[in-house]
Amino acid sequence: MSWRGIEGGLAASGAGHDVVMCPNTKACYFDHKPLDSPDEPGQLGVCTVFDAYSYDPISEGMDAAQASHVLGGQGNLWSEMLYFSRQVEYMAFPRLSALAEGLWTPKANRNFDDFSRRLGVHGRRLEKLDVNYYRGALR
Repeated sequence: MSWRGIEGGLAASGAGHDVVMCPNTKACYFDHKPLDSPDEPGQLGVCTVFDAYSYDPISEGMDAAQASHVLGGQGNLWSEMLYFSRQVEYMAFPRLSALAEGLWTPKANRNFDDFSRRLGVHGRRLEKLDVNYYRGALR
C-alpha cells in the first residue's frame, strides 16, 4: 500500500512487489475537502470528484515492469475528524463512485462528462438509501 506518496509504490514495484496505489495526493484521500472552499469540511488538502475520477495508479516514472505490479488503487477516508456517519457519507460520495469508475474503466474509455451526467441517477439512488452525499461542484 503506497499511501504516504508514490515513492513507496515506485520502490516496491521496482523491487518486483505488487502494490496498491493510494497516495495522499489530490485523488485518493476523501478526508480532504471535496471543493476548495472554506465552507466545506475536510482537512489537509482538496480532492474533487474530477480528481478522483482522473486518478491513474500507474505513476509517472514507472516502467512497464513496474506498472505490471500495480494491482490498482484505493480511496482513503481517515475518520479521526469525522464525528458521525452522515459526515463520513458526505465525504465519501460521490468521490468513491468516481474513483471506482476511473479505476475500473480503461483509460482510453474514461469520460468524465458522461460520468457527470450519470451522477443524477446515482444521486437519486443514494437519496433512496438515505445516504448523505456531496452535491457541489465537481471540479
